[in-house]
Amino acid sequence: MLKRESHLQMTRWELWKLQGYAWVGNWQQHLPKPVTQDLARILDKLLQVEHQQRYESAAAVLQLISCTRTHKAITIQNPK
Repeated sequence: MLKRESHLQMTRWELWKLQGYAWVGNWQQHLPKPVTQDLARILDKLLQVEHQQRYESAAAVLQLISCTRTHKAITIQNPK
């Protein structure tokens, strides 16, 4: 059992976060196909261990995805 009074030991939650989120640092290795850099950035932020570093809402993610798609469509239709 972990002792909470010792500052050198982790709480159960901190230990779980450390072990439970260990895979997020290399999540792209587990994909059958690579994703675009835009999608990778979105997923990286969605997978942040600390919730304060994630998106504030699903609506914010959907808006970003929509803007990314629109930008890509414009870029493809009007290549420079």
